[in-house]
Amino acid sequence: TSSRLKRTTAFTNWSKENDIKYAGVEVSSGEQNSGLGLYATQSLAPNDIVIQVPTKLTLSVESPTDYNTVMERELFETNPKAYRNAPWWAALSIQLNYYDKINPINEAAGGGGGNDGNSVTMKPWMDSLPRVYDTPIHWSESTLAELQYRPMTEAVALQRRLWKRQYDALAAASPTAFASRVS
Repeated sequence: TSSRLKRTTAFTNWSKENDIKYAGVEVSSGEQNSGLGLYATQSLAPNDIVIQVPTKLTLSVESPTDYNTVMERELFETNPKAYRNAPWWAALSIQLNYYDKINPINEAAGGGGGNDGNSVTMKPWMDSLPRVYDTPIHWSESTLAELQYRPMTEAVALQRRLWKRQYDALAAASPTAFASRVS
């Protein structure tokens, strides 16, 4: 958590530089053995705005279309429908992987911070995201079997098959650009 907290400091600075506003909260690790999260630094009333993110910095699979155009152009040029028809969670995963592993510059965001003054680097945000998850879908088969709870085992197996089928379909739609660059 401490190394991720250090990376989050860069994210906090990046968010200020890119006009993300927040009040009454901070990123912290909280108690011992807890993960990072937003913690209130003051009393918050109902309907208080605690974080305000400019639309240009949000990732969206529906709008603005510029984000999707970049994904289609860079990864699915020969078959853009594969990306357009992907479930929202798969399209969002593609965007996250793209900005994390291929090109951290968000051309659609504008507002400075990138190489050309009209784009924003997403690297501090990507670097602040967790890399390891302790959820059943990420457990080994032996750890999952220790639960001795068949409905969970079946649900995880179903989810894994769904994710694999979607990945394979996207990889087939763009064998050189997608599979070799996104994991």
